[in-house]
Amino acid sequence: MRLFVAIEISDVLRNSVELRIESTRARLPAASWLRPDALHLTLAFLGEQSDESVETIAGALAVAASTPASFSVHPAGAGFFPHHRAPRVAWITLEPAAPLVALAQSVRKELERAGVGFDGKGFVPHLTICRIRSRWRQEDADAFTQTFSDIDTPPFEVHEVVLFRSELRQEGAVHTPLHRVSLVRRA
Repeated sequence: MRLFVAIEISDVLRNSVELRIESTRARLPAASWLRPDALHLTLAFLGEQSDESVETIAGALAVAASTPASFSVHPAGAGFFPHHRAPRVAWITLEPAAPLVALAQSVRKELERAGVGFDGKGFVPHLTICRIRSRWRQEDADAFTQTFSDIDTPPFEVHEVVLFRSELRQEGAVHTPLHRVSLVRRA
C-alpha cells in the first residue's frame, strides 16, 4: 500500500480553493490541478508499505500525537517548488508554521523510532494545488500567486493526524483514511 500521514483541511478552505481553481485554471498553461477533495497537508510520505505495517504506524502516530496540543492555522500565501522562476509545483502555505513543523517532526521521529521508512525531504507546510506540466512564464506564476495569496478564510483547528492510503488512478489519486489519531485538546 502507498501511505502517507497528513492533516485534513477545513471544508471552508477546501471550498475557497475550489472556487479559485475554477476561476484561474483556464487562464494558466497546462497543469494537473488537484481535486479539492484531495487537498491535505502531508506530514510524512511513507510510500509503499505492507498491510502489516499499519498497526505499527498507528502506534507511532499515537505516541507522536500524545504531546502536541491542537492548534489553529490559516492560509497565508502562495509559492512554488523549486522556486518562482522555474515552477514545477504550485502551493499555498498555512501559518503559523511552528506548530506544523513541530507536529511533523514528532510524527517523523516516532515513525523512525518504530522502524517505518519515509521520504527524508525537508518539511515545508504547504497544500499542493497543482503540478505544472509545461513551462509557466513569469506572468503565469504571478497570476497564480495573486489568485491564491489572499485566501481569507477563518482559521481552522488541527485536532488530528490521519494515516491515508493513496491509490493512483487515471482520474487522479484517491486518498482513503485508514487511521485517525487525535491531538491533545487545548485547555
